[in-house]
Amino acid sequence: MAEESKDLMTVKDLEYAVINTLEKHNKEHIGIVDRKELPDDIEFLEFETLEEFKRFLLTSELPQETAKVVNEKREDFHQKKPSKTSPDFNINNSYNHAASHQWVPDRGCTYCWQPGLMHIDYSFTAPQRTNPLYFTDITQITSWEDDIFSTWVNTIDPIYNISTYGGFTDVTITGYHLIGVSVGGFEVGYTESNQYSQQILPEGQTY
Repeated sequence: MAEESKDLMTVKDLEYAVINTLEKHNKEHIGIVDRKELPDDIEFLEFETLEEFKRFLLTSELPQETAKVVNEKREDFHQKKPSKTSPDFNINNSYNHAASHQWVPDRGCTYCWQPGLMHIDYSFTAPQRTNPLYFTDITQITSWEDDIFSTWVNTIDPIYNISTYGGFTDVTITGYHLIGVSVGGFEVGYTESNQYSQQILPEGQTY
């Protein structure tokens, strides 16, 4: 029982130190949550020391060895486990269509933490057999992340705006990435709020 209390205090000290760092540097889009809020099958980003984790919080850069492990595990994950099925796109003899748009957010540096493969799934209405196809309505917009290290959590409903002639729609999703981190062997949850705007063609492609 004493050992359990000691471990709990260590985790609390870790959370307290991280929160102080975030407040000092005005990192309001980042947060720390209890390990219990993480999915059971999530993989953890591993940091040997608190100082190493603090540097990551301020720069988004992973230690080189950690970045290598992340890339290897992600590659293995996508090779062995089929991705979650997205709606099939079908334009034959129907006014109603299901489609999916996918992208990977790019941080623009070699060892930066990169979120996983993002998806926006949606249904839309279009005139029958038009060429080019164009939107008249879009509904049932959902977004999710296909990754072993990170889970996307929506915080507000997606916003969309169809262009004047329906050739594309702008979709904005708002939420946060929920990520597992291990610091010196102690596991906590790390959240990173974000907002993504994507310009989507009726076929699920982008400009």
